[in-house]
Amino acid sequence: MEGIINIAGVMPRIGTTTAALQLTAFLGRFGYKAAYLEANKQDYIWSCQSMYESFKKDKEEDGKAACEGIDLYQASWMEQLTEGGTHYDYLVCDHGNITNPDFNRKAFLNCSATVLVGGMKANEVFQTEDALREEDYNKSIWLYNFIRKEDEKEILTLMGEKAKFTSFLPYMPDPFLTENDTKEIDGYFKRTMSAIKYRIDRRE
Repeated sequence: MEGIINIAGVMPRIGTTTAALQLTAFLGRFGYKAAYLEANKQDYIWSCQSMYESFKKDKEEDGKAACEGIDLYQASWMEQLTEGGTHYDYLVCDHGNITNPDFNRKAFLNCSATVLVGGMKANEVFQTEDALREEDYNKSIWLYNFIRKEDEKEILTLMGEKAKFTSFLPYMPDPFLTENDTKEIDGYFKRTMSAIKYRIDRRE
């Protein structure tokens, strides 16, 4: 496996699951074998299965499914997929948000690269700033969600040395985005994966 990518939001409802699913889909489009693992207790993926015709549960293995070409796993698969070896190149693990009482910081940091989803809305900016000050997250890759294009340059300036590990998420109202035109999305995630690969290559 090339890498385990752990992703979490600085707070709830900031787009972490959408970002994790779309990063997994992006890796698949570029020839990698990747899977999404729901490493939290939200149970979002499994509660929305009736909304997608392509959602298929694995009949032989519990907690495993696929939707829109993305392999999906419940948290119960965490140990098997991360410690027991797997045929995937990348495993994208959705850890929910860092403010949740159930958030496992040690497990989140034990990976090839960590990704944090932040924002700049009034209800997001202070949580984002708190996470930026956390020493444990100094080597995290940052994804900003719900950001206007004209504000991106200013945010990169504010990020300082972390700017090269910072990118932005395009508007994605559906976590299982099915539109054919993925050019814009791929452009954003190419920058994200460049930062992830940098961290993986230099991981101590």
